[in-house]
Amino acid sequence: MPKKSSKKTPAKFSWDLSKVPPFVVWNRIKSLRVSLGLTQLEVAAGAKISVATVVSLEAGFDVQTLEDTKSKLARYFDVPVEEIFPVSMVGRITKNEYLEKKIAEDKKSVENSSSGA
Repeated sequence: MPKKSSKKTPAKFSWDLSKVPPFVVWNRIKSLRVSLGLTQLEVAAGAKISVATVVSLEAGFDVQTLEDTKSKLARYFDVPVEEIFPVSMVGRITKNEYLEKKIAEDKKSVENSSSGA
């Protein structure tokens, strides 16, 4: 029977930035729209924004979304802006910045748990 090594092996992380889609959707517009049985056209008309804006937001291109647009969508769906654009996801943070931050947090968590902290 082989002896068990007391040496700890380093944790392996599954975050591979090269395999992540080119963008991350940072909002809940599509999930709200679908849950209410609405089309993109209906949302655009109701919120008084363009269909192209709805399409872009649902595809994840919301890095530069104006506060006015966010407010119009929140009023249309009758929810707080944070419910559509969660605070932890709002801002001008890129996918890579977000994932790199997440990797660092995961590594720190593993290091803390393996050191008994």
